[in-house]
Amino acid sequence: MKIVDIRATTVTVPLEAPLRHASGAHWGRFVRTIVEVEADNGLVGLGELGGGGESAEAAVTGLREYLVVHGHARVEEGGAADLLQRLAHTYMGPDVEFPPGEHDPAAGYVLRIVPQRAGGAGPWAAGG
Repeated sequence: MKIVDIRATTVTVPLEAPLRHASGAHWGRFVRTIVEVEADNGLVGLGELGGGGESAEAAVTGLREYLVVHGHARVEEGGAADLLQRLAHTYMGPDVEFPPGEHDPAAGYVLRIVPQRAGGAGPWAAGG
């Protein structure tokens, strides 16, 4: 399986009250970048990173030519629709229904990847 595309999308989650954490607080909104990694067999893995905007999206998509992730992957049959619904509740709000309309909760596939190391051809790679 090879990575064929990496996409990044910034999402902003409005907050009704400040979200406090060890290094400060988020006031009014919570910004994250959702990362989609697509494989040559059509599977898409999702991840996230803190922050967002054009610079975060450019940093992620700039890896397209260089990134190689080594690790263990497990494909689980079923559960994709339920996972998308949980993500929608987290990032879009508790009343959001996604995917919209009726869906089979056992449908789809979930790809779980445990990265062990990253490498590639960029100047940041070991020996690159």
